[in-house]
Amino acid sequence: MNTRVLASFVAALWAGGALGQVSPPAVIEPVAHEGDPAPGIPGFTLYSVGTAQVDGAGNVLFPAFLDGPEVEVGNARAIFYGPPGNVQKLFWESEQAPDMPAGVIISDILTAGQSISEVDGWISLTLTMSGPGIETDVNDRAFFVGPPGDFRKVLQGGDQAPGCEPGVYIDCASSTGFGGRLSDNGTLYVVADLAGPGVTGGNDRARWIGTRDHLELVYRDGMQAPGCEPGVLFAGASYIAHNDAGQFSFRGLLIGPGVTSGNNLGHWLGGPGTLAKITRKGDQVPGMDPGVTWATVANSTDVTNTPGDIGEPGIIEGPGVTEDDDYVFFVGDADELYMVSREGDPAPEAGPGVYFQKFGGPWINNRTEVLYRVKYAGAGITDSNAWAMYFGPLGAGELTLRDGDPAPTFPPDVLLSVVNNIPSLVVMNDVGDIIAPTEITGPGVTDDDKVVLWLRHHVLQRWVPLLRSGSTIGGRTVYAAAPTDFGYAYYGPSGGADGQHQSMNDLGMLTIGLEFTDGTEGIFRISPPVFGDANCDATLDEADIAPFVLLLLDRATYDAQYPGNDADAICDLDGNAAVDGGDIEMFVALLGA
Repeated sequence: MNTRVLASFVAALWAGGALGQVSPPAVIEPVAHEGDPAPGIPGFTLYSVGTAQVDGAGNVLFPAFLDGPEVEVGNARAIFYGPPGNVQKLFWESEQAPDMPAGVIISDILTAGQSISEVDGWISLTLTMSGPGIETDVNDRAFFVGPPGDFRKVLQGGDQAPGCEPGVYIDCASSTGFGGRLSDNGTLYVVADLAGPGVTGGNDRARWIGTRDHLELVYRDGMQAPGCEPGVLFAGASYIAHNDAGQFSFRGLLIGPGVTSGNNLGHWLGGPGTLAKITRKGDQVPGMDPGVTWATVANSTDVTNTPGDIGEPGIIEGPGVTEDDDYVFFVGDADELYMVSREGDPAPEAGPGVYFQKFGGPWINNRTEVLYRVKYAGAGITDSNAWAMYFGPLGAGELTLRDGDPAPTFPPDVLLSVVNNIPSLVVMNDVGDIIAPTEITGPGVTDDDKVVLWLRHHVLQRWVPLLRSGSTIGGRTVYAAAPTDFGYAYYGPSGGADGQHQSMNDLGMLTIGLEFTDGTEGIFRISPPVFGDANCDATLDEADIAPFVLLLLDRATYDAQYPGNDADAICDLDGNAAVDGGDIEMFVALLGA
């Protein structure tokens, strides 16, 4: 059907029995493999490859260690960028540093905190440099942003710190250093240590939001904490995310008059001059009885989206609250928090007498859809069916994966397992596609092929397998002993436009590092199955309309015109094991998407 490396593991993927609902194969394309020639660096090969990212056009960004007779300290690392089959060298140690005076070279690329944007393909990274005018721990690190060919320096050690008092400068000497990252639309978040007149241990860390041409100070240790009593100051920030709207969310540590261990943490969201308190330990919990307050806040990795929603899982305390119902999960913003679920509440779709015991996550996309983990307790709950994932709009989350349930597209007696690992391994893009690995158990499943990487398709609203351990790609057998072997091979978790490293774009393309049973590793780009491709050209467009109609009206003629096309997998869009009128609505939705 096309020249790309279409998943050659289909036979292994489905081994074990006949299927009802089926799915076309994912498109798996090699990007780089250990031992390959290093693109653009003659005489060098790729010794090892790092975790990859992908932009909105499908270009892949990854760091690598190099090998070869001329390798030495100072030229052993490089960063590469481009689509599968046309990856180019972006930066190489010992070469001229971008946007710097002649002779200033890149001396260390290991410190590069690379990130990549969705919309414009811009890249950000921090480099260590040496050469004329460069002094170690003074101005030898700089943060750069731009598209390939137009990288510009944003901040360098020794520069005046934007928004700070004259003479306060960026400090490179600290081990925490400085750097930044991009949100999906290229909005920058930058963090740095400070030094200079008036800088102490209580105000020497700052954070900015903006563009490469204009950064605005949004946070500094020692500043007044918005929404708190005068004199209550920030003493640190953690669990940080930023979004396309130029907002920054974080958990803030507080010091000052009246601050105790019972009210020394809070959760904030906002931009320069607009930071607003969302929650604080000791504050009244929205919608609860008077006296019910937050005992913890922002106690998990922070997430946000472009509309400015944040996740707020935490523990509450006060009148009527017990250990059996003191954990709650809210989503919202500074104006309103919406309670998604509470420990002890009845669990939807889980059966009578089943209730929530624990929560995990959460992750939020730009459609304000929320993915979160739960643990059940109650009637019929055992270790084999206690963990599940819920996903959906606020107030309408649905059970989407559960331990012990049939594994989608597999025979009915093949079951899901280890769903509880998903929150630390999940990737979710802005439009609502989700990547997550689990194990499966059942007849025919062995330790060599029990790990499956799943995609939840945002249009079809069902899970399809992308990859399985034990599959063969390019003559090599994929190794994964546990879901973490897949999950730690890409950047996650992410909720979409939250300024985190991006290993999946809004087209559903995933960059992943795969290990093989021969001990080698490589980077691959996995694209979702092309559902609805009725004319067999590996794309979905208006040219598929006529063949799709023909398939519905005259299957025999369709099969004669498109021999070898697995229409039952490609065009059974509603997953009912038949291509019929029920697939029309999904076909139209896919074209629209």
